Amino acid sequence: MSCAQTRASIQVSLFREAKLRGDIESSQAQLDAVNEQLADLRGHIDQQVRSALLDVDANGKLVEVARSNVELARRELSDETDRVNAGVDDNLPLVTAQASLAAAESNLVESLYQFNVSKVALARACGVLEQQYRTYLGR
Repeated sequence: MSCAQTRASIQVSLFREAKLRGDIESSQAQLDAVNEQLADLRGHIDQQVRSALLDVDANGKLVEVARSNVELARRELSDETDRVNAGVDDNLPLVTAQASLAAAESNLVESLYQFNVSKVALARACGVLEQQYRTYLGR
């Protein structure tokens, strides 16, 4: 084997080693980028779930308040009805009490709607919605 052949094989080996090192570094950079994306995605999912939990809790409390308001409006209407039947009061407070009850019931419906929307958002953030939807569709 001549000196020229040895030098050529050493140079080829050096180039091959440098290419392999470059490939390793490139692959490591890609892996690091994917890991960063994964960490960002996990943080985003965590934020969505926490936000959805807070929304469910807040809307649940709004439903409780709305139910309480409906009950109060019903009692007020009952009291006004008793007053009108006893001849103590005229119809205006009775109509006002009926309007208050209607507004309280409308508010209850709206708060129940918001509560259910927040529960669906929580299910979506947790991934339950997609799983159940696929099951529902048979996929």
